[in-house]
Amino acid sequence: MEPDIKYAKNGDVHIAYRILGDGPRDIVLVPGTISHVELLWEVPTYKYLLQRLSSFARVIVFDKRGQGLSDRVAEQTLEERTADVGAVMDAADSNSATIYGWSEGGLLSLTFAATHPERTSALVLYGTFVSMKAEPWALSQSQFDGFMTILEKHWGTGVLLRLNAPSRMKDEAFNQWFGRIERESSSPSSILALMRADYQIDVRHLLPSIRVPTMILHRAGDALIPVASGRYLAENIPGAVYHELPGMDHLVLDHETQDRIADLIEEFVSRQPIPSGAAARNCDRPVPQGRPYRPTSNRAKLANTFRNEGEYWTVSYEGRVSRFKDSKGLRYLAYLLRHPSSEFRATALARVSRPAESAEETDGPGDCPSADLGDAGEVLDSQAKASYRQRIKDLTEELKQAKRTGDEKRGLQVEKEIEALSTELARAVGLGGRDRRAVSSAERARVNVTRTIRIAIGRIKEHDAGLATYLDRTIRTGTFCSYQPDPARHIFWNL
Repeated sequence: MEPDIKYAKNGDVHIAYRILGDGPRDIVLVPGTISHVELLWEVPTYKYLLQRLSSFARVIVFDKRGQGLSDRVAEQTLEERTADVGAVMDAADSNSATIYGWSEGGLLSLTFAATHPERTSALVLYGTFVSMKAEPWALSQSQFDGFMTILEKHWGTGVLLRLNAPSRMKDEAFNQWFGRIERESSSPSSILALMRADYQIDVRHLLPSIRVPTMILHRAGDALIPVASGRYLAENIPGAVYHELPGMDHLVLDHETQDRIADLIEEFVSRQPIPSGAAARNCDRPVPQGRPYRPTSNRAKLANTFRNEGEYWTVSYEGRVSRFKDSKGLRYLAYLLRHPSSEFRATALARVSRPAESAEETDGPGDCPSADLGDAGEVLDSQAKASYRQRIKDLTEELKQAKRTGDEKRGLQVEKEIEALSTELARAVGLGGRDRRAVSSAERARVNVTRTIRIAIGRIKEHDAGLATYLDRTIRTGTFCSYQPDPARHIFWNL
């Protein structure tokens, strides 16, 4: 099923967007020169990338103002488009996200990361640049004017493929189909206005001010934007990580490269902290906060409370008192707080029903019978994956033939089969091209316990941001879970 199309609003302008997946971290994909959230879903490799990303994150895609399903407006300044990103994040209930900019979308992404670091958990850039006019791209005025003449004359015929995917120029069916994407994404006047505005933009001055974790991806033989542009970004953004990918097409139209891109993003994004707002997004709200506790004069020795009282919990921290309805996440937190600096397998913690249970009753880190149950094997073996990829390739050719002959019925059948195969293939491939394993009991426990604890901390944050920040910093989750007290502070818990 295709994700619903929704609309955010920035002033009087409506911005179309979609949300895919429900992972604990958000990724906002900022499109390149053209965008159409509905039509680009039909591009098999683009759809495959979104499916890979949405397997571990909540992915937000949108159409730029003036394009696709967003309002067709004349104003397309960088400042207005940057504000559109914030409006989409607000509508999608995303406080902080990895901003993932493609090509021309990199200008907007760099600007957003520099001006809104509090909303940018990380920055990923593919095939982008800082300026058309300046080094290292250095596109002269005469070269740009010549390109604009060609663009206006041939818009809607697949003209962008000449630069974006030269390897597909002889594929007439693909050219015709891409021409449709051009026509439905933008009018000639709108695309010319965007390109003229982009030619005047230079964001080199912003690079030293970007302080969020950043990863740069660029194809070594990129026929549109020279690889020197990617290297320049990596050299001038503090701490940026850089990866060069093989190939000359600026547009990624093969599953292998999309797999590599998805692997790199998954590994990079997974290293970033989970925003507490993401954990709280879908949780029940806690019961109203009780009367504030009035601290004693010797506040440093005040014992904080994390105590179960039947259907509710009383939680006090640095003199502030809150009441919460009972939940598994609160039980897990209380158990970890009761055993500071001790590690427990998620499989053991998942069986905790009351905080007073002992480590022996729930299997400590060295004694967990369920830890070695293994899994159900590869989701797809290598032969099956090879067959799936070959079948997708064959079906893609069949889809082109169906479109050439106007056989809509067959075209729909083929598209459905491609979608089903792509979904299964995306589900079977993990980081580094490794096979995903059918979920084991240990993996289920790791995912469920981590999510449950993060949701509980998110609930706490709604009433006590200070406590939530402390728990975010000291509670470790994953295959092993623990509470690692801050050695610089003497925190006492009444449990």
